[in-house]
Amino acid sequence: MNPLTVKIFDVNRNEVVHKFLDMCTTSGKDCGTAKGIFAKMDEVLVRNEVPWMNCIALSVDNTSVNLGVRNSLQVHSTNKHKGIYVLGCPCHIVHNNAAKAGKAFANSVGFDIQDLCVDTFYWFEYSTKRKAGLGDFCNFCDTEYRHVVKFCSTRWLRCL
Repeated sequence: MNPLTVKIFDVNRNEVVHKFLDMCTTSGKDCGTAKGIFAKMDEVLVRNEVPWMNCIALSVDNTSVNLGVRNSLQVHSTNKHKGIYVLGCPCHIVHNNAAKAGKAFANSVGFDIQDLCVDTFYWFEYSTKRKAGLGDFCNFCDTEYRHVVKFCSTRWLRCL
């Protein structure tokens, strides 16, 4: 499944709107290849009468099937429309930068911020008294109290 969304100018509302166009579900032996995924995207655009010349940008995940130099969605898209701008996922880029910065920080000061996150969660987890103290501190600072959430590691983002 490769969800295809579009941003279009709605003349009736006089604004740019974000719309879900199709799930672009592929199957068969080429379902995970750039050729198969692109064929499905192209089919959906043709069916909805969206010419490739109207496509300004394509934002995709940072995998080789999407952004590779030989056979990728980027290559197929630029073959259809030379002026299309293909960009990778900004969340991956931000995460990679933050991860490198976190490692550099830990190496420089000998302190790992991830350890602090884990320790903070477990400090408050089973103590009603500590949670109440945190709530009082938030009131004193005129800040909204929010529950301390558990740090966990996922594929590329940190989920709380």
